[in-house]
Amino acid sequence: MHSFQSLSPQRARSHKSRFILLATGCFERSRQARRIPGARPAGIFTTGTLQELVNHRLLRPGKRAVIIGSEHVALSSVLTLRRAGVSIVGMVEEEPEIQTHALPSEVMRRLYGFPIYKNTSVKEILGNERVEGIELVREKTMAHFRVDCDTVIVTGKFRPESSLIEDTPIESDTATDGPAVDMDFMTSVPNIFAAGNLLRGADMHDLCALEGKLAAQSIIKKLTSMDVGMEAGISMKAEPPIRYVVPQKIVPGKLGKRPFSNLFPGPAVQMASTLKNGTMEAWSGSEKLWKGRFRKLIANSRYPLPVHKFHWNRADFEHGVLLKIKL
Repeated sequence: MHSFQSLSPQRARSHKSRFILLATGCFERSRQARRIPGARPAGIFTTGTLQELVNHRLLRPGKRAVIIGSEHVALSSVLTLRRAGVSIVGMVEEEPEIQTHALPSEVMRRLYGFPIYKNTSVKEILGNERVEGIELVREKTMAHFRVDCDTVIVTGKFRPESSLIEDTPIESDTATDGPAVDMDFMTSVPNIFAAGNLLRGADMHDLCALEGKLAAQSIIKKLTSMDVGMEAGISMKAEPPIRYVVPQKIVPGKLGKRPFSNLFPGPAVQMASTLKNGTMEAWSGSEKLWKGRFRKLIANSRYPLPVHKFHWNRADFEHGVLLKIKL
């Protein structure tokens, strides 16, 4: 039996349950978390705050906006800003490549007439009471330049809202900052499950909902079978530039025996940056279990792993599996 406490405007409560499903989602890294220099003027928002102002409060956040980041959510910020009547004067990406799909970002850039500053970092946000501009630095030449604006939207770089598992026996994955789970979405503590963006940071909401459904099915199965045991599995890890692999534990004998076993939201990886023309390999100790070539892997996108094609008979369960990229 597990116990937890909740707090509401009425009072604090203590609860006990045989099963717990954690689904606290994720959040964007703020300007402060990214350590962007400058004063603290009005006009700096995350995407979530922007959408709250525009969609729920029907407010116009500013007149001229710069978007920091080029992940999928940055394109959502473009649409939200334009719907609110805000001009976009630039999008800033510190990597050499856009961190989302090139075609929609190029269509939006041309449609709304704003530049995309790639391989460019933010040196300082300018202004005291209200944002007056942003100073940027081109990484190759170290040239500084200023873009005038009154609004800055800080997008992406999501991380799981995993504060609930801090100082608990639940194992955390250092690559994701969320809990490590097995194929049934169970954490290292029996009968405590986790699903959705708590596992990795941002992903598509429909896939997160499907993970929640599969986790619920796992709970029902354990509830009806009275099984509280944990099956032996093999750990999965990844090295940069692979950002993560989820789930982090695979039971080879169960592959193909559950719904969606070869589809979303099965075992998948995400890249830290957009990569072109390379090979992904799975190693267990000195044994190569699988390799696959790719033309392009877009950052911040989920790529399913064909784990049913791995040579699991070569796997060393003590060493686990390590995913690598060769360019």
